[in-house]
Formats: sequence, C-alpha cells, structure tokens
Amino acid sequence: MIFNYTNYCKYTWVILPVCLVLICARCGNKQLDAEELEGPGFFSTIYSDGILHTKLAVNMDSVMYHNDQESDREEKGTFKVDLGTSILEVPVEVRTRGVTRKKMCSFPPLRVQVKKDAVKENGWGDFRNYKLVTHCSDTLREQELLFREYLVYKMYGHLTDLGFRAQLLEMDYEFPNDTLHRYAVLLENEEELCSRLGLTALDIDKTKLTTIHFDHYKRFALFQYMLGNTDWNLGTGHNTKYVLTQGSTTPIVIPYDFDYSGFVNAPYAVPYETIPINNVRERYLMYRGKKSDDFEAIRDEFIAVKNEWLKMIDEFSLVSEEGREDLTAYINEFYTILEQPDWKDRIFPN
Repeated sequence: MIFNYTNYCKYTWVILPVCLVLICARCGNKQLDAEELEGPGFFSTIYSDGILHTKLAVNMDSVMYHNDQESDREEKGTFKVDLGTSILEVPVEVRTRGVTRKKMCSFPPLRVQVKKDAVKENGWGDFRNYKLVTHCSDTLREQELLFREYLVYKMYGHLTDLGFRAQLLEMDYEFPNDTLHRYAVLLENEEELCSRLGLTALDIDKTKLTTIHFDHYKRFALFQYMLGNTDWNLGTGHNTKYVLTQGSTTPIVIPYDFDYSGFVNAPYAVPYETIPINNVRERYLMYRGKKSDDFEAIRDEFIAVKNEWLKMIDEFSLVSEEGREDLTAYINEFYTILEQPDWKDRIFPN
C-alpha cells in the first residue's frame, strides 16, 4: 500500500516538497567494473552474532588531531579481524565523520573505507564504505550508551529483515605511543544491505519525496515512538534510508542512528526544538497519517516480539544490571500503553 504523506501536513513538523523524483544510487562509492561485483561484501564476510576481536592499525593521532579541524583527513591503515581460525587483514582508509558528536565527544565516530584493490581481490562487490560507531568518551556510562544503541539495531532486525545489521567489536585503536582498547559497532553498508535483500537504494539528497510504503512506514513510526526517538526526518532523509523492492516504485524507509533516543538516553540528547516534549525519555509519535489508520497488524507484530525483546535486553550482560532494569522498564512502559484497547487515544497527538 502507498501512503501519500503530503496529504497530511497538519501532522508534520516540516513542510515537505510536493513532487516525487526517485534516483537509483550507489551511495557515493566509486563504481567498480562489472566483473568485480561478485559476492558478499566485507561486512557479510565477517558478520557474526558474537563479538569480534579487531584492531585498527592506523595513526589515530593523525586521524583525530590534525591541524585542519574543518576537514576530515583520511589516513591509511589496516583493519585486522580475528575470525577464530585466521586473522583477516584489510587495507583501509580511516577518517572521522559526523558533525555534532565530533564537537561533543573526545573520541569521534569514524568512517572506514576498504581499499579498492582489497575489494577486487576478495570479490567483495561494490561495497567499500562502512560507519564505525564509537564510544564518545572514556567513562563506563558512555561505553554503555554504545551497547544500548547496538541493542536497538538487533531489536529492529528481529522485527523486520529490512534493517541494517550491526556487528559488535572489541577494538584496539593504535596510537603512536599507546593502544586504546574499547568496544565499537560496525554498521552494514547500504549497498550491501540492498544486495543481500534484492533491493535498490534511493538517493534522496535532491529527491522530493511524497509517497512511501504505508505498512513499513507505520512499523517504522511505531518503533521510533517506542524508542523515544524524534531525531529523524522523512523529507530530508535525516537518519533514514530509502529502498525499493523489486518491481516497486514505492520507497521503504529504514532507520539508523539512535543515540538521541530515550532508549539510549545519551546525556547530550535533546528533542528537536519544535516537538512538544521536554526530554528524550518522553515519547512523541511523529506520524503523518491519521489516527483512524489501520494499525492492527503492526500492533500485533510488536506484541508478538515483546518477550523476545525483553529477553534480549535481560541477557545482554555488557549493559549493567541497573541499565538493563532501566531498559526493561522503559520498554514495558510502552507496552503498558500498546496493550490497552484505547492505545491510540494515548499515543496519537491530540
């Protein structure tokens, strides 16, 4: 089903454009020759449900503290992954990424680009750029925020296949005179996700988007409400990606980047200024449809995964016991509303 959300501007916090242009994209990667597009990418090669032991052998001082703070310097290095029976060593280029967290955090998020020769040699397809979600600062609290965000990716993947996979890493970062041991999360490349699921990526940087797949949108919006996350925008593509299934022209929205959610509850997270809530632990439904829209099938999906989600949280021991109790209470608070007959009256803005 197609949802034309520009018909419902009274529910939105931005004014959206009014025409649709869909542009198939490779998301900024340099194109490789057809014979090089062979198999799964680097992420799929190393992906595991467990924790991988890794090392980023690169001059991190140069990456983080070069003189030109307005630009991101790429540094050559090696990404080493312990696969148990062997060590995979991949030549990469590393740079910082993002805007806000680079200003607030002592350790920035990173982008890791696999060198073209390594992609070609290993038959890793046209998949080179990967986001590395890092700790913000050297405190146990900040490290736990990373684990909370990792849980979000795992939870969304349990709800639908149409989401980014996330790989938890124990990472050694090499500095000239020291090695920093921390956790990190490597995110699946967008083109790799599309290749895995038979999808086509859309570039909406210059796209004026007016239609979206209705059922996937309802699932997306309710999930974001459950998380207490308002840090996304359909019109601008902020923290959202769009894909097409085979033979379809109706975009499906996929979320990413959840550190501003109430579930993660980062100390720097604040709601968008025009949204009528005081802090990110308050929930607000950012949905552009109508209260009368049929949510029953989506609601049933959420109720069906409740116990599995709570089990995932309870068994994720990297989060402290106090943290797991907080997350469990926060999710149960959502279900206390969702499981009531009048749940829509409680969730939908008046």
